[in-house]
Amino acid sequence: MKNTLLIVGVIILVNFASFGQGRNTTADYTPVRNILTNWDQIRGDWLTSSLAAIANDEAIPDRTFPEPLTPYQLFAFVPENSRTRVVELMDSIERSEVRPSGVNFERGINIVRMLSMISRPTTIRSSWTFGDPHIVSFDKSYHQNFQVGEFVLAKSKTSDFEIQARFETINEDASFTTAVSMSVNGDIVAIYAGDKPDDIQNSALRVNGEVVLISNPTYYLPKGGTISYSNGAYTVNWASGEASIIEFENYMDKKYLNVAIQINAENESDHTGLSTIQSTGDESEVYASARIEESTSLFSYNQNRTAAYYSRSHHKRKKVTRLDSQAEVEARKVCLEAGVSEIDLEGSIYDYGHFSIPPSLRPEFTSPVDETELVELSERVLNTNSTKNQLSSNRSEIPEEDNKEVARRERKPIDGERVEEVVSVVGRVFLEILNSGIRVR
Repeated sequence: MKNTLLIVGVIILVNFASFGQGRNTTADYTPVRNILTNWDQIRGDWLTSSLAAIANDEAIPDRTFPEPLTPYQLFAFVPENSRTRVVELMDSIERSEVRPSGVNFERGINIVRMLSMISRPTTIRSSWTFGDPHIVSFDKSYHQNFQVGEFVLAKSKTSDFEIQARFETINEDASFTTAVSMSVNGDIVAIYAGDKPDDIQNSALRVNGEVVLISNPTYYLPKGGTISYSNGAYTVNWASGEASIIEFENYMDKKYLNVAIQINAENESDHTGLSTIQSTGDESEVYASARIEESTSLFSYNQNRTAAYYSRSHHKRKKVTRLDSQAEVEARKVCLEAGVSEIDLEGSIYDYGHFSIPPSLRPEFTSPVDETELVELSERVLNTNSTKNQLSSNRSEIPEEDNKEVARRERKPIDGERVEEVVSVVGRVFLEILNSGIRVR
């Protein structure tokens, strides 16, 4: 009878463990796993499991290697011939009528499209929203924004990528981006330079509605994305390859945000939002379609605020008159000496000439392939937000954008930790039963 009880206990423990690790959807990816583990046994195994999780819109497994990479970034290290074969296999899985158990490609990211983009650097596009908001769109055309309220800056039609921005007036002459909220493969990441959605006013970052304070270079999101902070700017990387850099700036003792966005897109029609405004397009139509409502907002609000609040008439601003010729010449000289590119020059001249805002240079997106060297691993190295070399055991902290002492909040256990706790309890119960000799009829 003890043997029977032991078998039952093992089955329960295995079922709990497999649930916690998300292995139920990866067993059928054997051909993909073989290719990737042949490249790198440890990283390849993690990457295969991560791709399956992403396709099914699930949390990816914990990283088992030291580099702070997203699945998209790690896949770029795979040799090109192996990448090509993996894309072919994933495509056949997606097109197959009999798919791996539990996998629903309609729920998650288009994996085939995501992986194919690695080998197509010409599809990279960027936009830049800065100052009194000026928008340089994905087609490299310049637009001055006099609207206030909350809008979609960029949203993908093929993946869970979206960035929303809040434009608020600082006075009747100027408005700026005061908050940004993003869907990072389903995780909601928000940065508030102005009004905070809760009572913690000296911390700007929220992840899935919770205050997150990060200390080490990289913070890992459940769905595979990453966040890092350095020199007054947050960098957010999507598991599907998109990226955004959000910089803090000051005007009249108030903070605002500049937002750089990088996407992978074969066609401009793959995305919607203000960053897709074209030089020959109808701006009013784009603004109307991009304005968000309560039901489409990614922002959190305190009890006195809603999406409609930020669009009301008392937030509206007047258009500033054109600079006189002498002021424009002086502003142009300052901006050119600062190194402002031609595409960003008009907006920088406007901000310096009207508000004496120093020119802001567009940040550069860097590729981890150029900056990271994969070390050879003989065993797995657990790399999570709670491991010793990443964060403290139950809380984290970062020098915030204004270097103030930040609030602390106890970290809530994630789902995987809850499962491990349940497994531990179940295991102890069965061991006690076995040791006591209790019979089960």
